[in-house]
Amino acid sequence: MPDETASTPQNLIQHFEKSPDYRTIYATGMYGGPTVNGLLCVNFIIDIPPFPKTTESKQEVDRLIQTKADFDGKMAIREVQCGVVINLPTAKLLVEWLNNHIKILENAQPKNAK
Repeated sequence: MPDETASTPQNLIQHFEKSPDYRTIYATGMYGGPTVNGLLCVNFIIDIPPFPKTTESKQEVDRLIQTKADFDGKMAIREVQCGVVINLPTAKLLVEWLNNHIKILENAQPKNAK
């Protein structure tokens, strides 16, 4: 008798582990595009207010009151949180994954919230 288990697909159990460098980030946008070697670079960014170069405060009995802040002409900072470089097949899988999860989120929202 032929061995049927040899041609039968087996289930593969995959375990997830986080890299020591793993972190969760918040992104308000992305920047990037194709690289010269045919990959796609996506840099996730967040728009944040700048830290002042200096501040000046008035000392009162129980607190400091900021009276001046020098922002060195900067009005906003676009901080790059992380970059991801992927190949075309992975980019297409990402688009499909995002579209599926966007549909789930949209369907979970009340109709008047859209």
